[in-house]
Amino acid sequence: MITSFTRNDERASAVAGFSGISHTGIYTGFIAQAEIAEGKSGAQYLEIAFKCKQWKEKDANGNVSEGTGERVAFIRTYITSKTGERTFGADIIDAMMVCLGVSKMDAVKGVVYGRNASRDKSDQHQGYRLPDIEKKPIGLLIQREDRLYTDNTGVVRESFNLNILTPFDPANGKCAREILEKADKATVVEFRFATLKDKPVRSNAPVNDAAAYGAPAHQPAQTTGSAGMPPAPEPEDFF
Repeated sequence: MITSFTRNDERASAVAGFSGISHTGIYTGFIAQAEIAEGKSGAQYLEIAFKCKQWKEKDANGNVSEGTGERVAFIRTYITSKTGERTFGADIIDAMMVCLGVSKMDAVKGVVYGRNASRDKSDQHQGYRLPDIEKKPIGLLIQREDRLYTDNTGVVRESFNLNILTPFDPANGKCAREILEKADKATVVEFRFATLKDKPVRSNAPVNDAAAYGAPAHQPAQTTGSAGMPPAPEPEDFF
């Protein structure tokens, strides 16, 4: 039986507390919430609340670190253009379905929690969710994309998006293609991560307003009433 402990600062720092995801990396966890919605332009998007338990990430200088703990990120992926045409984001949904063993799924009406729901229980609205991909283990290769946005006072600020590049099955590390092709081992995710870097702001990139990319945190419109809606779990259960 261990009765004496000497602190190991390196190991301690690897166990992060509750925080967000801000780097390019390989993350494993589960989707706590998957919302399907439509933006002001008419483009449809999937926004997931991804709760990460383990990660290998790379900072802006290319330094790689690993850790465990709890991190939550809201990641928005557009699946159609404003004219309704399919985008690469729809392929991401297909890949998620393969990794989760889902052949078909339908959006279901339900309570959708906002980004501040853990602190403010009123931060919720009625919307559409994809329960078939929620609460199941999944891995995501994510790239940070730096952006500029104009805040509510007209000041241009720096922010970033998180872009899902490759979902994978955390049980074996295989991405959708490797699963479908019955590959002997997983190589794609690690290979892509090895050369992956943060995506910098383009020199000619337009400055976008905060609402366009969810920076700062996107706040969905508030609605009232719950007729016909399933019971809502407590926000702390959601996070």
